Amino acid sequence: MKIQLPLTGNAQLPERAGMVTLKPTRGATPVRFGHTIQVPVINKGSFTTLLNGEQFVVVVGAGDQAQGSFGGTDEQPFLTGLLEPAWRALEEGGEKAFYESLKPTLIQKLEAATGVPSSRQGDILAHRLDRDWQDITRFATQGTPMTARDRALFGTNHLFTGEVARIQLFPDGSEGTTQLVVVGTITAPDHRPLILNTPHVITRAQYVTNPLC
Repeated sequence: MKIQLPLTGNAQLPERAGMVTLKPTRGATPVRFGHTIQVPVINKGSFTTLLNGEQFVVVVGAGDQAQGSFGGTDEQPFLTGLLEPAWRALEEGGEKAFYESLKPTLIQKLEAATGVPSSRQGDILAHRLDRDWQDITRFATQGTPMTARDRALFGTNHLFTGEVARIQLFPDGSEGTTQLVVVGTITAPDHRPLILNTPHVITRAQYVTNPLC
């Protein structure tokens, strides 16, 4: 469901997005306070519900001034900034296109090649490789393999403990010089541990920014 902003007439925001209570505000940007998210409703933009109302995308402003945010309930309430390519994908292709747009091309290529969906913890994605750790270590570069403990992943609050290696999955360099491959456990506030008992490539979702709170 898409609601045009500013709200006019009898138009209203949904009261909830999963665990989250939605509150209209005259502010300029969405803000989360625990289980409450304040949503600006007086400026031009749009509010679109996703996953049967569990999540949403709100775009505030127009033209070069438009700013997107993505929020609602994952395992717990969340709110993050959203870059234009993602909310454009939603406007042009709908919900499925939006979620696909958040996957980096690395993950899209691996899923297309294997037919296997990736695992996820928040904005961290992990795709299983059909190789054992001994195979991975044979091709490791850049001072790996190594053992990590509570290593922050991609500048987020997701922490990894276990074995780490860097290998080049795509010899043509189309996905960068190397990719991060791990065996171990990823932990983060408000998320269940993601246990990776076999080698997985990990990366971060694209077009999302730091949490807004």
